[in-house]
Amino acid sequence: MQTFRLSIALVASMLFQALAVADGTSPSAEEMEAWFNDDAEFRIADVNEGELTFLPNLQEVVSHKARAKNKIKILSSSATDGWVEMAQCHSGLDAVPLAQLVFPEYIIRGLHVTRQKGIATAEVEGKSIQMTDLTRGAELCVSMQIKALQRNDQGHYILSNGPYQRRFLDGYYPMKLELEIDYSHSSLQPVSIVPASQPGMAVSHEKGQVVINAQFEGVLRTRVGFAPAKVSL
Repeated sequence: MQTFRLSIALVASMLFQALAVADGTSPSAEEMEAWFNDDAEFRIADVNEGELTFLPNLQEVVSHKARAKNKIKILSSSATDGWVEMAQCHSGLDAVPLAQLVFPEYIIRGLHVTRQKGIATAEVEGKSIQMTDLTRGAELCVSMQIKALQRNDQGHYILSNGPYQRRFLDGYYPMKLELEIDYSHSSLQPVSIVPASQPGMAVSHEKGQVVINAQFEGVLRTRVGFAPAKVSL
C-alpha cells in the first residue's frame, strides 16, 4: 500500500485502493478482464497516472459518480492547539470486495463511522477505515478531530487538505470534491487559497465559510491560509 509522506499537515487523505479478491491474492488476467468488462465505469483507456487535471465538463465523463464531501470546523481553540473538527462523506463508491479510507501518519482522535450504505462492514483500524463487499454507489461517512491547523513564521495559519484521489491499482479516475471550511467560530480570516479558482475548481466565500467545489482526476491537495481577523482576501 502506498504511503504519502508530505512536509505539511493534511486534514484528510482519501485512498480507495480496491483489491480484486478478499484473501489478498493477485487476480488472474481472466479475472481482471471480467471485472473491467462487468463495470463500464472502469475502462483501461480512461486511466490517469496521477497528474492533477481539472475537469470542468465532468458530466461528459462516464466515470464521474464518485464524490467526496468534507466539512471542516475551525474552533475558537484551534489557533492555540491546532485541533479542528471534520466530517467527511464519500458517495458513489465502486463495487469492489475490499476498499479502504486511509488517513496517513497525522495526529487524529475520535475517528468513527457515522453512516454506511451498501457496505457489508466498515471498521476503524488505526488511522483507516477497512471496508468489505461494497456495492455500486455505496456511501460512507466518518467524523474525527485532526490536529491540522499550523502556524507559520509570519504569524499566519495553514490548513492543508488532501490528497484526494480515486485510485484503482496504478490509475486514477474522475471524482468530485466539495470542501466546506467553517471558520466563524474562530478569530481567523482566509487570506489565500491554493489551487486558485479556475475551470473545474470553483471557490466561493460566504459569511464565516469558504466553499471549494472541484471536479478532477489525479491527486488533489488544497491549502487555505488564515490570518487574524480584519485581514481580508
